[in-house]
Amino acid sequence: MPSRAALSEVRSLIQQSQHIAVITGAGVSAESGIPTFRGKGGLWRHHDPTRLATAEAFESDPSLVWEFYEYRRQVVAAAKPNICHRWCAQLQEMKESDEKKFTLMTQNVDRLHQAAGSRSVIELHGSLWLDRNVPITPALANVDPTKPHVPIPIEELPHKDGKLLRPAVVWFGEGLDGDTLALADRAIRSCDLFLVVGTSSVVYPAAGFAEAVLRRNVPVVEVNLERTPLSEIATYTFTGSPASQVLPQLYQFY
Repeated sequence: MPSRAALSEVRSLIQQSQHIAVITGAGVSAESGIPTFRGKGGLWRHHDPTRLATAEAFESDPSLVWEFYEYRRQVVAAAKPNICHRWCAQLQEMKESDEKKFTLMTQNVDRLHQAAGSRSVIELHGSLWLDRNVPITPALANVDPTKPHVPIPIEELPHKDGKLLRPAVVWFGEGLDGDTLALADRAIRSCDLFLVVGTSSVVYPAAGFAEAVLRRNVPVVEVNLERTPLSEIATYTFTGSPASQVLPQLYQFY
């Protein structure tokens, strides 16, 4: 259980903050039933998702990669925002109604934050929903994930203006979109409190955001089920419990 003293101190920081920045990761989506790439249940058709989520995999087998992302879209379409998503939306509403600043960044691509009511979310890794058609092309309909992979002809995969489309997400080994990174950097440079929720803190550049904030002597609060590299240096670390249990203890909305 988090100590009462630490909870009280963070609660005061939240109340006093003029600009809270929050970053959320896969642990938040996992509480809505969305498998993480690295966690238990992350395998798909016996494939390691971290190997599918690469430009090299798409170049080698675009059909397999598109099938994987259509599967992810179906999983996300059935998911609902959880306490973490609603807590972030309520925090934004509270701060902005008091004419304070609030920035929400996420490494997740499911848009559950927006479904919970969050506005102006900085989607660091893109989104599964930049095209809202499900399936995005008829050839991806009714693909059975339990059966062996049968490649879909490339001409039946998603195209635009005669060119093969790729999922609108940032893959492993790729850099973030420049405009998106600039928005995140602006928040990192100006916030007076930084919350890191449900992320392993190993995927850069996002993993370096907390370090940049700490260099400005700004408090960093980590909330994660397991300890991470950030746990050793964060101002406050709350691990061992799901974020959905910890966040309401940090601040309750009435």
